[in-house]
Amino acid sequence: MVTLQMVALSAFFTTVAVHPKLLVNIAFIYRRPNSDLTRFQEAVQTLLNDMSMIECDDPTVEIHAVIGGDFNFDWNDHSVQTMMSALLPSYSQLVKDVTTDYSSTLDHVYTTLPVDVVECFTTECYFTDHKLLTVCISNVS
Repeated sequence: MVTLQMVALSAFFTTVAVHPKLLVNIAFIYRRPNSDLTRFQEAVQTLLNDMSMIECDDPTVEIHAVIGGDFNFDWNDHSVQTMMSALLPSYSQLVKDVTTDYSSTLDHVYTTLPVDVVECFTTECYFTDHKLLTVCISNVS
């Protein structure tokens, strides 16, 4: 597991073998509210660069990524969708529902997996005003 502490965000990632032919880099991000946008973008680029260093000697093994967390950007804002699509161009955002008790979508999940093999659900959570996010990867081979 790799942990990154940067001014704009806290993040960590690990790599999981879903099955013998699929590795998934899983990263979690917390972005502080009102943190500098340029530093956030630089920090995400650093995370992507670090994750890209994960390699496998077997060329038949696919490597994908899932990046989730509290981004403190409301996905319902069109400018956020535009910015995040530019920052993560090969990723799909899985969260489409509100993720807080205040009707905002501050928690995001991005993936390079084909969207037909991964699902994301929100569930109420007693301990926080954010909903619990669950990501399920289908048993693909």
